[in-house]
Amino acid sequence: MRVFAALPLPPSAVDSIVALIGPIRRTNPGLRWVSASTYHLTLHFFGEVEGESLSALRRIFEDSRLTRPAFVTRLNALGQFPPRGNPRVLWVSLADDGGRIRAFWEDLESALAPLGWKPDARGFTPHITLARNNDSRVASGWDSSVQMPGASFSLSECVLFQSLLGRGGAEYVPLARLLLDGDPG
Repeated sequence: MRVFAALPLPPSAVDSIVALIGPIRRTNPGLRWVSASTYHLTLHFFGEVEGESLSALRRIFEDSRLTRPAFVTRLNALGQFPPRGNPRVLWVSLADDGGRIRAFWEDLESALAPLGWKPDARGFTPHITLARNNDSRVASGWDSSVQMPGASFSLSECVLFQSLLGRGGAEYVPLARLLLDGDPG
């Protein structure tokens, strides 16, 4: 089964993103827009995992060394991959002012290393994927007129998800959860 680890977004953040990208969606109808119900911050994509490897991944989510206060963050800037030219992916970044999200990602990667998992060679950019692009031309200046909301929100759990691909898009099924204590301290 296809699995990944992620920090899901609370409804308030999802609502902010939906409002934020409305105009961008209207000017770029040829893109494959991610369903708002699946917005998340991917920490590690594992791909196809079965048997003992899956059991070992589930045990990582019981590791008390990964427990910490919830992360307080906010939507930051819009961006794209690749950074220049016609994008393949549009995204919104998350603020990581104290580096706590990156530190959690590093701790998670350290916990995964003994199981043979390596961090993504492209590095880690805390972001939420908004849309994917195969062949459409993205309107130039797509991100220039957007006003970012300033409201903060908390990320209070890390989830190991199974990704079920279907005609209507991906569906994510939780396999394991690491609850953060909710006190952003």
